[in-house]
Amino acid sequence: MNADVVLRAYAPADAAATYGVFRAAVRRTALSHYTEAQVEAWAPDDVNLDRWARRRAEAWTVVAVDDDRVVGFADLTDGGELDMLFVHPDAARRGVAHALVATVTAEASRRGLRRVDVRASRVLQPLLERLGFVVDVDRPGNRTRGEVLANAAMHLDLPSLCNTGASASRLGRPPAS
Repeated sequence: MNADVVLRAYAPADAAATYGVFRAAVRRTALSHYTEAQVEAWAPDDVNLDRWARRRAEAWTVVAVDDDRVVGFADLTDGGELDMLFVHPDAARRGVAHALVATVTAEASRRGLRRVDVRASRVLQPLLERLGFVVDVDRPGNRTRGEVLANAAMHLDLPSLCNTGASASRLGRPPAS
């Protein structure tokens, strides 16, 4: 990851910026795997920003910031789901997504969770597979707002606390929320 990118805890003031990252990632990056109608259904123009902010606040959310600009974010739910993982297209291929996944899985391990689950888009699936996630079920008929948005249910088994060793300690303590 670029040395200028910093990971920190989500703050309520990040709601609009995280939605902007989500929307740009879906509307631009996801077009490589989904149609325009599909990405518009996935990331609509009319979002309830208060509801968006509540979802981020209810989860353990970490944001990636570059030069005071949010360029990515990820959510971990109490149930152990990597619910959101999005990186702005302008920050793509700089290790931001990898760092966000590492931070989320470190937090899940710290909580004593045995695994992290995710419903991965066709865009995200290859990265997660490289990071050790496995496909449980392919979901070609998944629907959002009337559009089919194929994805895959995946998971990553986490090492037991007694085996976390150096890999978790390299990350340091995850940002508090």
